[in-house]
Amino acid sequence: MCLVEGSLSLSLLSERFPSLFRFAEPFCALISDNGFWISGSWEWRINFCEGFNDSVDGVRVRDLVSFLGNITPTVGMANSYVWWKNSTGFSVKAGYDMILEGSYQNHRLEVDVISALNRMWKTKISSKILIFGWRLILNKIPTNMALVRRHILTNSNLLACSLYGVEEEDSNHLFGTCPVTLVWWNKFCDWLRLDLTSFPGNSFNRLLALDLACKSRFVVDTSWLFGLAFCWRIWSYRNEVLFNGGILLNFDTLEMNKYVAWE
Repeated sequence: MCLVEGSLSLSLLSERFPSLFRFAEPFCALISDNGFWISGSWEWRINFCEGFNDSVDGVRVRDLVSFLGNITPTVGMANSYVWWKNSTGFSVKAGYDMILEGSYQNHRLEVDVISALNRMWKTKISSKILIFGWRLILNKIPTNMALVRRHILTNSNLLACSLYGVEEEDSNHLFGTCPVTLVWWNKFCDWLRLDLTSFPGNSFNRLLALDLACKSRFVVDTSWLFGLAFCWRIWSYRNEVLFNGGILLNFDTLEMNKYVAWE
């Protein structure tokens, strides 16, 4: 991706000249590889890969050179990369904002999902659980259903829930409607003195409802602390059963969740 900084804005050449970009030489090529100095003046000579047809795309090349105009490299200054989204430089926040904007997605995230993510990141809990929560909200947890869909698991017989062993295991089932999980939800909500019956079955909606209930129940804003901690324990127990042969009856979900929540 080659960026040219003009007087008004940054233009992404790969989008302005897509037919030429397909034949561009290695994307990490330097500006100095695409021109030379003649008597103190810079001449652009754009290099293209095999397959480029000058008789077909020559006009576009001239358009590109014309677009570049009088832009020249600065003598004595080392080459550097520019983050196309922001000329001041790359930042994780800028990259994350770009993802949320849906720049490289076929659809934009719903408003309630963006709001939930913004609130979730403010939760005072370990980073590994925050990353887990981010994936959970975006429905990117590698459940059995997700792994079969991605052809990582090739046997459709492995779709069954790792805890219950009957229904297919996706996020909504594992964290919401699984009979085993529902027992844990009941114990968990009894501990928080919340009414489980007011929570819808969908895992995301259930977490939203839990967040709202906690905000009204407690003086201190806990954000997604309890919901994240609880779902993290469900996921941990599921993996213990699946990979280490753990015995489900030995798991004390409530006590472990208290530990994680107040860690």
